[in-house]
Amino acid sequence: MTLTEFKKYANEKAEEYGISNYHVTIMACIHGLHDREYLEYVIQTWIAKDKVFIRAGQKNPSSCLVEFEDKLKAHFKEYSKEIKDIEI
Repeated sequence: MTLTEFKKYANEKAEEYGISNYHVTIMACIHGLHDREYLEYVIQTWIAKDKVFIRAGQKNPSSCLVEFEDKLKAHFKEYSKEIKDIEI
């Protein structure tokens, strides 16, 4: 997968949750020493309305996209506002 494709897929995931492409950033970073280098793919976004920063980073782009989507789902999950009494 190229970085252009990676950005396209990240944008598509973000658009499902109403996040503008302008707020989605992707990176491919090399971390480590001379003998232990690896490439890390990163997707990050700023959700201004909620003042929340979401970041996903993995060693392959497919896993990074899955992590990004999981974090978006977790953030936008709606919980019931109904108050229930619990018998003890």
